[in-house]
Amino acid sequence: MKRIIFITLLIFLSCLSLVLIPFVRDIYSFLPFTGYLLGIGKPTSYLVILGNDTEMRANGGFAGSYARITLASTVENCNLKIVNCKLKITPDVSFQDIYVPNGQLQGHVTPPDPIQKAFGHGTWELANADWEPDFPTSAVNIRWFFEKGREINPDILGLVNFSTIRQILNLVGSFSVPEYSAQLTPDNLYLFLQGKTETNFFPGSTQKRDTLTAVGQALIKKAKSLSLLQKLRIAHILYTDLKNQNIMVHSTNPSFQTILVQKKLAGVLSPEAFDTYSLVETNLGANKSNQFVKRSTNHQITLEDRTVRHLVTVRLQNS
Repeated sequence: MKRIIFITLLIFLSCLSLVLIPFVRDIYSFLPFTGYLLGIGKPTSYLVILGNDTEMRANGGFAGSYARITLASTVENCNLKIVNCKLKITPDVSFQDIYVPNGQLQGHVTPPDPIQKAFGHGTWELANADWEPDFPTSAVNIRWFFEKGREINPDILGLVNFSTIRQILNLVGSFSVPEYSAQLTPDNLYLFLQGKTETNFFPGSTQKRDTLTAVGQALIKKAKSLSLLQKLRIAHILYTDLKNQNIMVHSTNPSFQTILVQKKLAGVLSPEAFDTYSLVETNLGANKSNQFVKRSTNHQITLEDRTVRHLVTVRLQNS
Protein backbone atom coordinates (compact mmCIF):
# COMPACT_ATOMS: atom_id res chain seq x y z
CA MET A 1 0.00 0.00 0.00
CA LYS A 2 2.81 2.39 0.92
CA ARG A 3 4.51 1.58 -2.38
CA ILE A 4 1.35 2.46 -4.33
CA ILE A 5 1.04 5.76 -2.45
CA PHE A 6 4.72 6.51 -3.11
CA ILE A 7 4.41 5.77 -6.85
CA THR A 8 1.21 7.84 -7.08
CA LEU A 9 2.90 10.74 -5.30
CA LEU A 10 5.95 10.43 -7.55
CA ILE A 11 3.78 10.53 -10.68
CA PHE A 12 1.89 13.53 -9.31
CA LEU A 13 5.09 15.44 -8.53
CA SER A 14 6.55 14.56 -11.94
CA CYS A 15 3.47 15.90 -13.71
CA LEU A 16 3.50 18.98 -11.49
CA SER A 17 7.17 19.64 -12.27
CA LEU A 18 6.50 19.43 -16.01
CA VAL A 19 3.88 22.13 -15.58
CA LEU A 20 5.73 24.35 -13.13
CA ILE A 21 9.45 24.25 -13.94
CA PRO A 22 9.33 26.11 -17.31
CA PHE A 23 6.73 28.49 -15.87
CA VAL A 24 8.75 29.27 -12.74
CA ARG A 25 11.93 29.77 -14.77
CA ASP A 26 10.30 32.58 -16.78
CA ILE A 27 8.10 33.97 -14.02
CA TYR A 28 11.17 34.69 -11.89
CA SER A 29 12.05 37.64 -14.14
CA PHE A 30 8.62 39.15 -13.55
CA LEU A 31 8.65 38.97 -9.74
CA PRO A 32 9.84 42.61 -9.38
CA PHE A 33 6.67 43.65 -11.23
CA THR A 34 4.25 41.83 -8.91
CA GLY A 35 3.02 45.11 -7.42
CA TYR A 36 2.51 46.59 -10.87
CA LEU A 37 0.62 43.56 -12.20
CA LEU A 38 -1.62 43.17 -9.15
CA GLY A 39 -2.23 46.86 -8.55
CA ILE A 40 -0.58 47.06 -5.12
CA GLY A 41 -0.49 50.69 -4.02
CA LYS A 42 -1.99 51.89 -7.30
CA PRO A 43 -4.74 50.18 -9.35
CA THR A 44 -3.58 48.58 -12.61
CA SER A 45 -5.88 48.76 -15.63
CA TYR A 46 -6.16 46.10 -18.32
CA LEU A 47 -8.00 46.01 -21.62
CA VAL A 48 -8.11 42.44 -22.92
CA ILE A 49 -9.31 42.06 -26.50
CA LEU A 50 -11.28 38.86 -27.03
CA GLY A 51 -10.14 37.68 -30.44
CA ASN A 52 -12.35 35.41 -32.52
CA ASP A 53 -9.71 33.41 -34.39
CA THR A 54 -12.28 31.80 -36.65
CA GLU A 55 -11.75 35.13 -38.45
CA MET A 56 -7.99 35.62 -38.44
CA ARG A 57 -6.22 38.94 -38.18
CA ALA A 58 -2.53 39.75 -38.03
CA ASN A 59 -1.96 38.91 -34.35
CA GLY A 60 -4.96 36.74 -33.54
CA GLY A 61 -8.69 36.79 -34.07
CA PHE A 62 -11.08 39.55 -35.07
CA ALA A 63 -11.60 41.96 -32.18
CA GLY A 64 -15.36 41.88 -31.69
CA SER A 65 -15.36 42.57 -27.95
CA TYR A 66 -13.09 43.18 -24.99
CA ALA A 67 -12.85 42.95 -21.21
CA ARG A 68 -12.01 45.93 -19.01
CA ILE A 69 -10.24 44.82 -15.84
CA THR A 70 -8.94 46.86 -12.92
CA LEU A 71 -6.89 45.20 -10.20
CA ALA A 72 -6.48 46.92 -6.83
CA SER A 73 -4.60 44.98 -4.16
CA THR A 74 -3.63 45.60 -0.57
CA VAL A 75 -1.34 43.79 1.85
CA GLU A 76 -3.10 43.19 5.16
CA ASN A 77 -2.17 41.88 8.62
CA CYS A 78 1.51 41.98 7.77
CA ASN A 79 3.82 40.92 10.60
CA LEU A 80 7.41 41.31 9.47
CA LYS A 81 8.73 39.29 12.40
CA ILE A 82 7.05 36.13 11.19
CA VAL A 83 6.56 37.17 7.56
CA ASN A 84 2.83 36.60 7.76
CA CYS A 85 0.98 38.76 5.25
CA LYS A 86 -2.38 38.50 3.54
CA LEU A 87 -2.80 39.79 0.01
CA LYS A 88 -6.30 41.03 -0.78
CA ILE A 89 -6.98 41.40 -4.52
CA THR A 90 -10.05 43.37 -5.57
CA PRO A 91 -10.80 42.86 -9.28
CA ASP A 92 -13.32 44.90 -11.24
CA VAL A 93 -14.28 43.14 -14.48
CA SER A 94 -16.66 44.31 -17.20
CA PHE A 95 -17.20 43.43 -20.85
CA GLN A 96 -17.96 45.63 -23.83
CA ASP A 97 -18.75 45.45 -27.52
CA ILE A 98 -15.86 46.77 -29.64
CA TYR A 99 -18.36 48.77 -31.69
CA VAL A 100 -19.20 51.00 -28.71
CA PRO A 101 -15.85 52.84 -28.69
CA ASN A 102 -15.65 52.24 -32.44
CA GLY A 103 -18.85 54.27 -32.84
CA GLN A 104 -17.39 57.18 -30.83
CA LEU A 105 -14.59 57.79 -33.33
CA GLN A 106 -14.71 61.10 -35.11
CA GLY A 107 -12.80 62.38 -38.10
CA HIS A 108 -11.07 60.43 -40.84
CA VAL A 109 -8.12 58.03 -40.72
CA THR A 110 -6.93 56.67 -44.04
CA PRO A 111 -6.91 52.86 -43.80
CA PRO A 112 -4.25 50.56 -45.25
CA ASP A 113 -5.05 49.87 -48.91
CA PRO A 114 -6.08 46.19 -48.42
CA ILE A 115 -8.61 47.18 -45.72
CA GLN A 116 -10.09 49.88 -47.94
CA LYS A 117 -10.34 47.48 -50.89
CA ALA A 118 -11.97 44.79 -48.74
CA PHE A 119 -14.52 46.87 -46.82
CA GLY A 120 -14.76 50.19 -48.66
CA HIS A 121 -15.49 52.12 -45.45
CA GLY A 122 -13.23 54.98 -46.46
CA THR A 123 -11.78 55.25 -42.96
CA TRP A 124 -9.78 53.10 -40.56
CA GLU A 125 -11.59 51.87 -37.45
CA LEU A 126 -10.83 50.25 -34.09
CA ALA A 127 -12.34 46.92 -35.14
CA ASN A 128 -9.68 46.61 -37.86
CA ALA A 129 -6.79 48.28 -36.01
CA ASP A 130 -4.87 45.01 -35.54
CA TRP A 131 -3.21 45.18 -38.94
CA GLU A 132 0.56 45.17 -38.43
CA PRO A 133 2.03 41.70 -37.73
CA ASP A 134 4.44 43.32 -35.27
CA PHE A 135 2.23 43.46 -32.17
CA PRO A 136 3.93 46.43 -30.43
CA THR A 137 3.20 48.46 -33.58
CA SER A 138 -0.39 47.23 -33.73
CA ALA A 139 -0.78 47.83 -29.98
CA VAL A 140 0.11 51.51 -30.38
CA ASN A 141 -2.55 51.82 -33.10
CA ILE A 142 -5.14 49.95 -31.03
CA ARG A 143 -4.47 52.14 -28.00
CA TRP A 144 -4.86 55.27 -30.14
CA PHE A 145 -8.23 54.11 -31.46
CA PHE A 146 -9.42 53.16 -27.96
CA GLU A 147 -8.56 56.62 -26.63
CA LYS A 148 -10.26 58.36 -29.55
CA GLY A 149 -13.27 56.14 -28.86
CA ARG A 150 -13.43 57.51 -25.28
CA GLU A 151 -12.07 54.36 -23.70
CA ILE A 152 -9.13 54.21 -21.29
CA ASN A 153 -5.56 53.79 -22.44
CA PRO A 154 -4.77 50.82 -20.18
CA ASP A 155 -1.58 50.03 -18.32
CA ILE A 156 -1.63 46.63 -20.01
CA LEU A 157 -3.25 45.76 -23.34
CA GLY A 158 -3.83 42.08 -24.03
CA LEU A 159 -5.25 39.90 -26.76
CA VAL A 160 -6.67 36.47 -25.91
CA ASN A 161 -8.08 34.23 -28.62
CA PHE A 162 -11.15 32.02 -28.51
CA SER A 163 -8.97 28.95 -29.11
CA THR A 164 -7.24 29.64 -25.77
CA ILE A 165 -10.58 30.05 -24.02
CA ARG A 166 -11.73 26.76 -25.55
CA GLN A 167 -8.70 24.98 -24.03
CA ILE A 168 -9.61 26.37 -20.63
CA LEU A 169 -13.21 25.28 -21.11
CA ASN A 170 -12.06 21.74 -21.86
CA LEU A 171 -10.52 21.76 -18.39
CA VAL A 172 -13.29 23.65 -16.59
CA GLY A 173 -16.10 21.61 -18.10
CA SER A 174 -19.72 22.69 -18.34
CA PHE A 175 -21.09 25.64 -16.38
CA SER A 176 -24.49 27.26 -16.07
CA VAL A 177 -25.50 30.79 -17.06
CA PRO A 178 -28.66 31.53 -15.03
CA GLU A 179 -29.52 34.72 -16.94
CA TYR A 180 -30.14 32.66 -20.07
CA SER A 181 -31.11 29.35 -18.44
CA ALA A 182 -28.22 27.83 -20.39
CA GLN A 183 -25.75 25.05 -19.65
CA LEU A 184 -22.61 25.81 -21.64
CA THR A 185 -19.91 23.36 -22.69
CA PRO A 186 -16.78 23.59 -24.86
CA ASP A 187 -18.89 22.24 -27.72
CA ASN A 188 -21.80 24.68 -27.61
CA LEU A 189 -20.23 27.89 -26.26
CA TYR A 190 -19.24 29.29 -29.66
CA LEU A 191 -22.66 28.74 -31.23
CA PHE A 192 -24.34 30.16 -28.13
CA LEU A 193 -22.26 33.34 -28.28
CA GLN A 194 -22.76 33.70 -32.02
CA GLY A 195 -26.50 33.31 -31.65
CA LYS A 196 -26.83 35.74 -28.75
CA THR A 197 -24.42 38.42 -30.00
CA GLU A 198 -24.92 38.41 -33.77
CA THR A 199 -28.62 37.59 -34.30
CA ASN A 200 -30.92 40.65 -34.48
CA PHE A 201 -28.00 42.92 -33.64
CA PHE A 202 -28.45 46.65 -34.28
CA PRO A 203 -26.35 49.76 -33.52
CA GLY A 204 -26.79 50.70 -29.89
CA SER A 205 -27.81 47.20 -28.83
CA THR A 206 -26.34 45.99 -25.54
CA GLN A 207 -26.96 42.30 -26.21
CA LYS A 208 -23.29 41.49 -26.88
CA ARG A 209 -22.16 43.23 -23.70
CA ASP A 210 -24.94 41.64 -21.65
CA THR A 211 -24.23 38.15 -23.00
CA LEU A 212 -20.47 38.37 -22.50
CA THR A 213 -20.93 39.74 -18.98
CA ALA A 214 -23.23 36.89 -17.99
CA VAL A 215 -21.01 34.21 -19.55
CA GLY A 216 -17.78 35.78 -18.28
CA GLN A 217 -18.99 36.05 -14.69
CA ALA A 218 -20.32 32.48 -14.74
CA LEU A 219 -17.02 31.17 -16.11
CA ILE A 220 -14.98 33.10 -13.52
CA LYS A 221 -17.21 31.73 -10.75
CA LYS A 222 -16.70 28.17 -12.01
CA ALA A 223 -12.92 28.68 -12.32
CA LYS A 224 -12.70 29.87 -8.70
CA SER A 225 -14.22 26.58 -7.54
CA LEU A 226 -11.55 24.45 -9.23
CA SER A 227 -8.88 22.55 -7.35
CA LEU A 228 -5.34 23.90 -7.03
CA LEU A 229 -4.06 21.39 -9.59
CA GLN A 230 -6.73 22.44 -12.10
CA LYS A 231 -5.85 26.10 -11.56
CA LEU A 232 -2.19 25.27 -12.18
CA ARG A 233 -3.18 23.54 -15.41
CA ILE A 234 -5.04 26.69 -16.48
CA ALA A 235 -1.91 28.71 -15.66
CA HIS A 236 0.07 26.29 -17.83
CA ILE A 237 -2.37 26.76 -20.73
CA LEU A 238 -2.04 30.54 -20.48
CA TYR A 239 1.75 30.31 -20.16
CA THR A 240 2.03 28.02 -23.20
CA ASP A 241 -0.18 30.21 -25.38
CA LEU A 242 1.75 33.29 -24.26
CA LYS A 243 5.00 31.57 -25.29
CA ASN A 244 3.42 30.53 -28.60
CA GLN A 245 2.11 34.08 -29.12
CA ASN A 246 -1.51 33.02 -29.17
CA ILE A 247 -1.81 35.51 -26.30
CA MET A 248 -0.38 38.99 -26.84
CA VAL A 249 0.63 41.51 -24.16
CA HIS A 250 1.73 45.15 -24.41
CA SER A 251 2.56 47.44 -21.49
CA THR A 252 3.03 51.18 -21.00
CA ASN A 253 5.65 50.38 -18.35
CA PRO A 254 8.98 50.58 -20.26
CA SER A 255 10.81 48.22 -17.90
CA PHE A 256 8.06 45.59 -18.02
CA GLN A 257 7.79 45.89 -21.80
CA THR A 258 11.56 45.40 -22.08
CA ILE A 259 11.29 42.11 -20.15
CA LEU A 260 8.49 40.98 -22.48
CA VAL A 261 10.71 41.70 -25.49
CA GLN A 262 13.74 39.97 -23.95
CA LYS A 263 11.66 36.87 -23.17
CA LYS A 264 10.17 36.93 -26.69
CA LEU A 265 6.69 37.40 -25.24
CA ALA A 266 5.93 40.77 -26.83
CA GLY A 267 4.93 39.61 -30.31
CA VAL A 268 7.82 41.45 -31.95
CA LEU A 269 8.26 40.55 -35.62
CA SER A 270 12.02 40.35 -35.97
CA PRO A 271 13.55 37.73 -38.29
CA GLU A 272 16.26 35.62 -36.71
CA ALA A 273 18.30 35.73 -39.94
CA PHE A 274 18.11 37.29 -43.39
CA ASP A 275 17.47 34.00 -45.15
CA THR A 276 14.00 33.44 -43.69
CA TYR A 277 10.42 34.28 -44.51
CA SER A 278 7.30 34.85 -42.48
CA LEU A 279 3.73 34.10 -43.56
CA VAL A 280 0.99 36.33 -42.11
CA GLU A 281 -2.62 35.29 -42.66
CA THR A 282 -5.39 37.88 -42.46
CA ASN A 283 -9.05 37.21 -43.24
CA LEU A 284 -10.66 40.23 -44.93
CA GLY A 285 -13.74 38.35 -46.09
CA ALA A 286 -15.90 39.38 -43.10
CA ASN A 287 -16.62 35.71 -42.36
CA LYS A 288 -15.71 32.99 -39.88
CA SER A 289 -14.23 30.57 -42.42
CA ASN A 290 -10.84 30.10 -40.74
CA GLN A 291 -12.21 27.35 -38.51
CA PHE A 292 -12.78 25.27 -41.66
CA VAL A 293 -9.46 25.98 -43.38
CA LYS A 294 -6.63 23.44 -43.54
CA ARG A 295 -3.17 24.74 -44.38
CA SER A 296 0.07 23.26 -45.62
CA THR A 297 3.33 24.96 -46.55
CA ASN A 298 6.18 23.55 -48.62
CA HIS A 299 9.46 25.45 -48.63
CA GLN A 300 12.12 24.35 -51.14
CA ILE A 301 15.60 25.87 -50.97
CA THR A 302 18.11 25.36 -53.78
CA LEU A 303 21.63 26.63 -54.35
CA GLU A 304 22.52 27.45 -57.96
CA ASP A 305 25.64 29.32 -59.03
CA ARG A 306 26.15 30.70 -55.53
CA THR A 307 22.56 31.97 -55.51
CA VAL A 308 20.04 30.76 -52.94
CA ARG A 309 16.56 30.32 -54.37
CA HIS A 310 13.39 29.83 -52.35
CA LEU A 311 10.17 28.32 -53.63
CA VAL A 312 7.32 28.55 -51.13
CA THR A 313 4.03 26.81 -51.90
CA VAL A 314 1.09 27.53 -49.61
CA ARG A 315 -2.08 25.46 -49.90
CA LEU A 316 -5.33 26.52 -48.26
CA GLN A 317 -8.30 24.17 -48.36
CA ASN A 318 -11.72 25.32 -47.16
CA SER A 319 -13.87 22.36 -46.18
